[in-house]
Amino acid sequence: VVAVQVRNDSGATTTRSGAYTYLADGTFVRYFAEGAAGWFFRTRFALANPHAEPVVVTATFTDTAGVATPLQVTVPAFARFTIDETNRPPLGSDAFATKFEAARPIGIERTMS
Repeated sequence: VVAVQVRNDSGATTTRSGAYTYLADGTFVRYFAEGAAGWFFRTRFALANPHAEPVVVTATFTDTAGVATPLQVTVPAFARFTIDETNRPPLGSDAFATKFEAARPIGIERTMS
């Protein structure tokens, strides 16, 4: 089981196990099976970079028709970045799945409200 622990400058930590994948080339991958956009739900992703250098992250949103739409963002060192309907590319449906890929492990949380 792979576990990732993220620690902030105050020493607080969070650990997640079993939710991450590493490819043979060392790529960090995280999947979220469900997301929603529209009048009832709003999905937001918070990306946290615990490293001393920026991390490029590719988020691929796949709609219900199977169309994959990528978005590439750079999360600054020791910072966080939010992806929501204000900066996510338009999708062909209100329901979607999301795959995140990065060269280094990052923290990712999803909220739906």
